[in-house]
Amino acid sequence: MSTAIPREVVTPLAQFPLILRWRSPESPLPVRAVRAPARGTILGLEAPPWWNTGPIHQPFDFCGHIRRLCQDMVARVEELRHVDVSRLLFAMTQA
Repeated sequence: MSTAIPREVVTPLAQFPLILRWRSPESPLPVRAVRAPARGTILGLEAPPWWNTGPIHQPFDFCGHIRRLCQDMVARVEELRHVDVSRLLFAMTQA
């Protein structure tokens, strides 16, 4: 039995653009909620109340916090002053 992928299944790379641009509000970045696997609650793992992680009724904005961390590092570290954080795309992958 052949393990080759049928020709009609293969997507040529030429169909995809070389550069993707996101502009808000007419073309915002795609957003997807990340959900942890269902398991029992373990006491003591919640964030301390003095850590401001954002509004309680909204999910934690991981990429926004990483962006602010990088902006702070660029402002404080001379070797990173050339980095324009507004041109960086921050993302995460759920393991």
